[in-house]
Amino acid sequence: QGVDRFSAVDVLETLYQKTYRAYQDYEEAILIAVDLTSLEKPYTKKSEGICLVEKNDKSGRVNGYMLITGLALGGVGMTNNDGKKGLVYFKVFSHQLELMSQNAERVLCIRGIKKLFKGKRLRYVSDRGFDDKKAFREFIGEEGDEFIVRAYQNRLIKVNNEERKLLEYVRGLECCLSFDTELKIKRRRRKVKIDLS
Repeated sequence: QGVDRFSAVDVLETLYQKTYRAYQDYEEAILIAVDLTSLEKPYTKKSEGICLVEKNDKSGRVNGYMLITGLALGGVGMTNNDGKKGLVYFKVFSHQLELMSQNAERVLCIRGIKKLFKGKRLRYVSDRGFDDKKAFREFIGEEGDEFIVRAYQNRLIKVNNEERKLLEYVRGLECCLSFDTELKIKRRRRKVKIDLS
């Protein structure tokens, strides 16, 4: 008698449920980080589903796969986090193999997280890979969840029924917090000034 077989889906579902149990008593919004990353495979010529992906340094395209992940990082106020973190979504995908767009994969990710935390308030944090009106609608959904997305500076927004570029609008806002820090940009450390409005 052998061991019952199980799949990656079974393992992931077990991890998702473990994360849910860790947060099931939370009353404040749960902070969820979602990320889209290229898994570069530049030397792979033939492999199941290999497709062209954008390089992580944005310098072109290379063979690889896409990875979309979601992590629960605690309550928004972090008052009772106790260092809890947990996986809520994980999928490696290929546009070529699955014939689905990146937008469709983002929607599946957000819906999967909402289903896991049904009835909970969520606040999503993500990078520019989620800077898309469809993703914004999915984040908010019927539940009215919140999101923070690092947007492209040329993103068009509506302010008082007038379309404006985000960067132009933000430059006119009063700065409420400003600080200097060091960021790693294209493998080099650079000092930058961060202004929050």
